[in-house]
Amino acid sequence: LESTLATWLTKIGGVAISPADYAEAELPAHLKLHLALIDERGQALDQGDDLLALKARHAEAAQRAFAAQVDAIYHRDHLSDWPPFDLPRTIRSTGGAEAWPALAAEGEAVNLRSYASAAEADAVHAEGVLALAMQVLGDTLRYWRRNLPLSSAVLVAWAPLGSAEALRADILATVFDERFLKPAASVRSKTDFTALLDAIRRETGKHAAALAREVEDILRLSTELRRLLVPPLIGYGRASYDDARMALDRLVHPDFVRQTPRERLKHFPRYLKALKIRAERLKQDAKRDQQKLLDVLPFEKALERAGTRLAADHPAVVELRWAIEELRVSLFAQELGTAQSVSPKRLAGMVAALG
Repeated sequence: LESTLATWLTKIGGVAISPADYAEAELPAHLKLHLALIDERGQALDQGDDLLALKARHAEAAQRAFAAQVDAIYHRDHLSDWPPFDLPRTIRSTGGAEAWPALAAEGEAVNLRSYASAAEADAVHAEGVLALAMQVLGDTLRYWRRNLPLSSAVLVAWAPLGSAEALRADILATVFDERFLKPAASVRSKTDFTALLDAIRRETGKHAAALAREVEDILRLSTELRRLLVPPLIGYGRASYDDARMALDRLVHPDFVRQTPRERLKHFPRYLKALKIRAERLKQDAKRDQQKLLDVLPFEKALERAGTRLAADHPAVVELRWAIEELRVSLFAQELGTAQSVSPKRLAGMVAALG
């Protein structure tokens, strides 16, 4: 305000004036700027002498009020296809408030909503677009589920973990997320949505079949392992067998397809083969296995503590979890090699960094 006033006085008076030539504090009270925020009914909501403070106090409420107004226009429930208009990335009011329209998957429905922040909209839009695509492609999706190349033997191996339908659905959902979630984030028009549907129809079959083959190899190896992880005598190598079964269950569980990053899933056959080699050697020499196990257990305990304190999906916890898998390979089946350099000393450093 001072700078603007100085410029205006200089222009009309012909004399150079700077903001330092006067001070607001020296003005009488009746000459100081006083502001009132008025609603649409003429009622005062707030008042004060500081414009920035007044705006800061009401910016969030104004933003959400504008988003609600936009939501009245960009609002559709239970979409079965793309809405009959394009979705702008953002809508700005004359006063500067913004709203962000986005598709949102809410339960079984896909709805169009407007949000008061880009972060809120971005958090739901890509998944909303994919959910709508899955609805539109319902018959095609069912065809892919029925025809995924999973043998009856593998489905029998999967049975203790879940239904065949659940496994097929997980494989397809993983492919959708891996291949199409990122491009779905930029879909804002019927043309974009049609192009996404075409890409899904063209690419899903081959990628789902490739993932199904990976899953089949993993389940075949895990089934063989479960037979091997039975001690020859009651009590023989109990700690080692308990640990090996824990390691197997942590790798292959009902949600492993959906929860394991694809780049890590590719290492599962090596992890399982390492467990198989360990199981075969364990039957011959339990004492030697237990000595190697002592190198692993401190890190398993550290992982459990870190997962409780920081959350299991914290990046540093995830990094330690996979480093432990590689350490297991290096200790129990060194001939298979590791995907990264690992040693107890290196893992101790990772644990120390966790605090």
